[in-house]
This record gives sequence, structure tokens and C-alpha cells, in this order.
Amino acid sequence: MGSPAPSSHPGMGAVPYPGGTAFRVWAPHAEAVSVVGTFGGGEPQPLAAEGTGYWSGDVAGAGPGDRYHYLVTAGGEVLLRIAPYARLVTHSAGEAVVVDLGRRRRAPFQMP
Repeated sequence: MGSPAPSSHPGMGAVPYPGGTAFRVWAPHAEAVSVVGTFGGGEPQPLAAEGTGYWSGDVAGAGPGDRYHYLVTAGGEVLLRIAPYARLVTHSAGEAVVVDLGRRRRAPFQMP
């Protein structure tokens, strides 16, 4: 298996698209970054270094409702981290959740 390719999809965090989700995070001191979640059989999916501290990759099959963390390798340690750009989390020390903001429906605002 070759090196992962950076995502061509714009945006930070988890950005779903038809057939998968793009993941992008800023980790300027990382030596390696992977995303692990309720997709890919629970196996870490490596992300590619884009330069200037950004890491990204496309994960086929990941989509809205999937939970995830980042595995960041830095200074010889592997750290499990919640996504800083998560649009939804299970709780403050929990997991991030992939959300499709384009398909999210809200009731029109009404003054109380």
C-alpha cells in the first residue's frame, strides 16, 4: 500500500461527500496523523501531510453519524485526540461525529 494522498475536498474537520468523508486537521508538530472511527473496520486511516502543518485524506465509506478521533504521533508519543473542528461531539472528552451540514434541516426561527 502506498502513501496516502491529500484530500482535494475543501474545508477543515470532517467534510462528507458522496461515498466518503474528507478529514483535515492542523497538527504542525506531528510526525504522522491518522483518523480512526466507526468506519474502516476500526483501523487507523493515515492522513497525508499537505505542508504548513495540515494533514488530510479521504476515507471511503465514512459518513454522517460516524464517530472518530485523530491519532497524532509527535515526540515519539501516539496521542488520541478529539477533532478540534468537530461540528458535533458526544461529550467534551468523547468522540467527534461526522455531520453533513448541507443536509441538516432546522425549523425556521420564531421569536419567543
